[in-house]
Amino acid sequence: MPLETVRVELLGASFSIQTDEGKDYLDAVLEQLRAKVAEVKESSKVDDPLKLAILVGIYLVDELMRARADRGPRTELDTERSDEIGVIAERLIARIDDSLREASASRTEHVE
Repeated sequence: MPLETVRVELLGASFSIQTDEGKDYLDAVLEQLRAKVAEVKESSKVDDPLKLAILVGIYLVDELMRARADRGPRTELDTERSDEIGVIAERLIARIDDSLREASASRTEHVE
């Protein structure tokens, strides 16, 4: 599947990401992420977007680790897929970081 540029708005930040995943899959991922953000925001009463993003990341990694522990030993196919997911996640995180830095710089320029 060719790379597609998708505009994402989340936690007050707007940025573009490139993905080779289908639109339906990315929409489902973003829907789950937004639901987790809303859940964590409600339970923690944290409003700062950066702190909220960090908390959401902690919750999601906790859920992932618990699911892996419950599933038992991994197969070779699981390991390959996990490695692929890790690479995709790292690319997305890097793009999000870049976009957040750009948004922050833009806000700083408007304040000055």
